[in-house]
Amino acid sequence: MARRFEHYTQVGDGAKAVSVGYSTKDRNGYWAIVFVDPIGKRLEKMTKCKVAGKKPDANFFVEAARIIVTAFSTAYPDPKRVTWEEAINKLAPDLREDTLIAYTKSIRILRETLEAERIKPTSPVEITPELASLFARVWLAGTFKRSKASDAKEYKRKPTTLNFYLRQLSAVWNQFIEIGYAKENPWKVVRKAETDKVRKAVPTEEVTAHFFAWIKERYPEWRALHAFVELKALAGCRLKDICVLNSNQVKANRVTWTPEQVKQRDGRSVLLPDELFQSLVSAAGAVYLWQGILDGLGTFRRSKRRKNDGLPSDTVYDVVSNIFREYSDTHPEQPRLNTHALRRRAITLVVAATQNIDQTSQVIGITPACARDYYLDAQRAFQTDDIYRKVAGVLLPKASQTDSEKSPTIPPLNGNKGAQFGTMTNN
Repeated sequence: MARRFEHYTQVGDGAKAVSVGYSTKDRNGYWAIVFVDPIGKRLEKMTKCKVAGKKPDANFFVEAARIIVTAFSTAYPDPKRVTWEEAINKLAPDLREDTLIAYTKSIRILRETLEAERIKPTSPVEITPELASLFARVWLAGTFKRSKASDAKEYKRKPTTLNFYLRQLSAVWNQFIEIGYAKENPWKVVRKAETDKVRKAVPTEEVTAHFFAWIKERYPEWRALHAFVELKALAGCRLKDICVLNSNQVKANRVTWTPEQVKQRDGRSVLLPDELFQSLVSAAGAVYLWQGILDGLGTFRRSKRRKNDGLPSDTVYDVVSNIFREYSDTHPEQPRLNTHALRRRAITLVVAATQNIDQTSQVIGITPACARDYYLDAQRAFQTDDIYRKVAGVLLPKASQTDSEKSPTIPPLNGNKGAQFGTMTNN
């Protein structure tokens, strides 16, 4: 029996018109539609309409019809006539700046690798599954240098980096298919390289305290830098999210990001302690929040190699990254620490405080799945050793049981008021 849909819209005119059914889904507070495209592929597309009730409003149905008509349109250019530059330029208006840079870099690496094998594809449609597999084999067999010096040491390329590029290329090819610039996704059949799944460590409080003490000892008068790393630790966001802030985004004991600055539809807002708020106000320039860091470079961190033609946010990004690297290089006895480690720490500590991953995802600005899979130290957040100490007597079988032991009960666990970890509680 054919599947029944909740809603239908008409595509085309006259005798060629077809009725296309679609269903609705609530995806993180926004309506999505699910329908089957002309070649029988099930598609799910997000709309910009917020969920405000059990049923969508009129604007949703207008946008849903537009999305479906676009998917069923056959007015695509001949893929073979589309160059790499034309294909990327077509995608550019709908991509975040970081995403566009990542896609462009992945395509450049693909082309350079194939050209080294005397294969020069001129269009995305020319990349077949065979060429995609060839790229993976050739690229992984190569080496790279960390310096431009002729005698620089060469390193083997890592399978994890290859898998990253394969995911990037697969993502961009899905978009090429949608706009008619490719006929298939050749990256879906490429065998991924085997890698050891090693979760990056969350810094301990001892390591974090040691780093902050070093910052204040190494740069005692650089107040803007102190405020920067404190905000990084508090907000738990990406380094670039901090670097792009302007002074007018800090007001009323709160720092606010726009949707364009972070990977969230509604932006983000973080409440600040009074002392940190005053530190940020003192460090702020007339326009750029981190003007104090830029002004301090000549005094605290001189460099003849620094480029002055880049964006202020790029300069601050590089400076802070290098300071974290300096700390690790000068303290080999300590675990290596980078800026992203503070994000892992923030997520773990908030989960430990709330005992709830969903609440934490709202606080930090991250999906629950991403927090759980890539950032969370579950042992530290949920104190799993303490849990096992309490339930070991229940879990271990006993050779002989008394009547009272035949139906053991699990002792109540501290935290979350006895509720299951990762679930909401009613206060």
